[in-house]
Amino acid sequence: MQKAQYGEYFWRRDWYLPGLCVCPTHGTLITLPERAGMHRHQFLPLRSELFLESTKPIDCLEQLDLARLAVKILNIPLSSSPSFEQWTIFYHNLASDLGCCRGKRVMHDEIYELLIARVKNSTLMQLNLYKNLGTDVCWLKGIFRKHRKAFSYLEHAIVWLALLKNIEPADVITQVRSIKVNDAVFIDVTTLPVMQDEISPVQTENRRKLWLQMVDHYGVLGARKHEDGQALYAWLYRHDKIWLLQFNAKHKALRIPQKTKLNWHHRDMEAIRKLRKFIRQSEHQLESPRLSANWLLNKLPKSDSIEKNLDKLPLVKMFLLRYTETITEYQLRRLSHVCSELISLGEPLRKWVILRKAGLSKERLTQDAKMVLNELMLF
Repeated sequence: MQKAQYGEYFWRRDWYLPGLCVCPTHGTLITLPERAGMHRHQFLPLRSELFLESTKPIDCLEQLDLARLAVKILNIPLSSSPSFEQWTIFYHNLASDLGCCRGKRVMHDEIYELLIARVKNSTLMQLNLYKNLGTDVCWLKGIFRKHRKAFSYLEHAIVWLALLKNIEPADVITQVRSIKVNDAVFIDVTTLPVMQDEISPVQTENRRKLWLQMVDHYGVLGARKHEDGQALYAWLYRHDKIWLLQFNAKHKALRIPQKTKLNWHHRDMEAIRKLRKFIRQSEHQLESPRLSANWLLNKLPKSDSIEKNLDKLPLVKMFLLRYTETITEYQLRRLSHVCSELISLGEPLRKWVILRKAGLSKERLTQDAKMVLNELMLF
C-alpha cells in the first residue's frame, strides 16, 4: 500500500509506540534482522523483503485496540495539555459515574475488579502494567487519586478502553480541558492569632535538658535524626522555638574542609597518554562519531573533573585544540567514508546517494563541504 500510494516504503510512527508491539493495520510487529549501525546518521531503508515472509497473526486483540486508540491520540491536533487538577477531577467523576465512590472517597478495590474483569492479565503483563496492581502503590490507584505527576499514555488508554466504551480520545481531552478548577483560597497565616497550649515552665525546662543531653551525645543533626529526638525537636520547635534555634546555632558542628592535594601534572600526563592512544586507534576509522572536545573527554575517567580544571592541565588543553574536529571536517570525513564504501562495492557515485548514506542534506552542509562536493562534479 505504501509503495502504490507514495512510491516507496517508509517507517510509520505508530510502529514505535512505547510498550506496544502491534501495528493497528498489520497486526503483530516483527523483529527485523537488520540493525542500525553505530553511526547515528546512518539511513536504514525499509525494504519489502524484510517483512513479506515474516508476517505473524494477531495474537492479542486488546493490544490491537490499544494501538488503534494510540493512533487516535497521535492524531489529536496540537493544543494545551490539561492540568493535574483537571485530570484529578475527571477521574474522580469517572469513579463516581461507575458507582465506585462513597461520598468523596474512591473505592479503589471496586475499580480494580472492573478493570480486571474487562482486561486480560496476560495483556497487562505484556504491557508491564500488572506489577503491584491492586496494591497501595500501583499506577491504577495513583491515577484515581490526586495527580502529582504525569501518567503514561498506556495507563490512560487502558482505563479508557476498559471503563469508557465507544469514546474518542479527542472527546476525552476536550472534556478534561473544559473542567473548571475552583480557585484556591489562600489565607495569610501571619495575620492569625497564635494559639498556644498551656505549658508549664517546669515542663519546658525538662525538655530543654533532654535536648541538651542528646546534642552533647549525638550532635544537633544526629539528635534530630534520632528516634527519640524527632518528637522532642518537634515539641521544642512548636513551643520554645527561639531558645531551640539559638541553642542549635551555638552547638552546630563545624565543617572541617578536607585538604586533599592533587598532583595535576601527574593527572595531565596520564590523561594525555590515554587520549593519544585513543587517537591512534581511531584515526583510520572513518565511521566514528565527531571528535568533539566533550566526546574525547568522555573517554577519560573522571571526565567532569578534567573538564572543569582544564587550565591546570595544559597538555590536555593543547591536545583538544589540535585534535578537536570541526563540523566541516566531520562532514568531509562522513562523505569520504561513503564514497570509499561505494567505490569498493563498484557502485556509481551519485550525489543524492552519498548525502543519504552520510546522513546529510544540502541544508546542513557547510560551505566548505559543499565546495568539495561540487568539485567532484557528481550527478
